[in-house]
Amino acid sequence: MTHQPFFIPAVLFLVVGLPLVLGLVPRNRFYGFRTPRAMQSDRDWYRINRVAGVLIGLASVTYLTVARLAPTTDQNVGFDLTHPHFQALMGPLVAALVLTSLYARRG
Repeated sequence: MTHQPFFIPAVLFLVVGLPLVLGLVPRNRFYGFRTPRAMQSDRDWYRINRVAGVLIGLASVTYLTVARLAPTTDQNVGFDLTHPHFQALMGPLVAALVLTSLYARRG
């Protein structure tokens, strides 16, 4: 499975999201899901970033599941928008970011 085209990015997203889920990242300008609402208070920061971390983790796990169940032998996928493995990583990741953004606006 480690030879799948997006294995490393999926694992990196999972690793980056974990500290957000655990509430280990204080409010800052560089790391986390930064929106005007999240930057207003520590309470909002941790709440919004916990959701972002969970959803990004789910997006990563979605790709890793697809890579396990339907491995590809094509290592030259690149950014081919029609390749199922690219879609399996980017679709859930974009959905995670959109859903987190909507959650942050909801208040």
